Formats: sequence, structure tokens, C-alpha cells
Amino acid sequence: MDDLLLVIGGVATLIAPVSLLGAILRPGTRVPMAITAVISGCVAFGATHIFLAGAVLLHDSAGRLASAAIGTNERMVPMRRLTAGYFYGEPQGDGYLRLTYTDGSVAEGCYLTGGMPQYVDATPPLRC
Repeated sequence: MDDLLLVIGGVATLIAPVSLLGAILRPGTRVPMAITAVISGCVAFGATHIFLAGAVLLHDSAGRLASAAIGTNERMVPMRRLTAGYFYGEPQGDGYLRLTYTDGSVAEGCYLTGGMPQYVDATPPLRC
């Protein structure tokens, strides 16, 4: 279900500006306005889900990250790679981040709590 929401949100983000432009160019038609409303609703639903699920959004502004994972006492759960240097994951309880950079170095840190949304900048040193 989470993957489906990410896909819907991504598609909606791409289509919404085109629909809005269509509504501006043809103000008498209701179809572009309806499409814009549906897409905006999907984006709002996806964003709300991410916030309520307590997601971790990791930003790699330097483009040096090879992989990222959320660690708990039991296991390491890989984070999903999104576009443009972003990673996404949902901790299932208390945990920490484990980042592997392209040069082979590894950084661990950032206490994570399930149900609490968090933004992390992956540029060393880690800022949580």
C-alpha cells in the first residue's frame, strides 16, 4: 500500500501543473479543474499518510550516499531511494540510521521513533 501511495503522489506531482495550466488556458471547461482537484486530493492524502505514519525523509544534497537503512535491535531495514537524493523509510519502533557512502565510509546515528515524522540531512556530520 505504501508503494502505491508513493506512486500516486509522484504521478500527481507531475500531472498537477499540467492540469492547472489547462484550467488557466481554458477557463470555461470543468474537466481540467476536476482533474486538478482529484490529483490535489491524492497528493494531500499521500502527504497525510507519510506524516501520520511517522516517516523518515533523508536528503543527500551532496549525492554521496550509496545506501541508507533503519536499524533496530533485531534487524536493518533498507530505506527506499526516491528521486533527486531522497530516501524514505518508516521505523517500526525505536531505531537509528545507518548510512553507507560511495567512498565506503559508514555513519550511524540519529535516534528514530516510530510514529514521529523526521527530516534528516545526510551531509556529514549527521544533523537530525
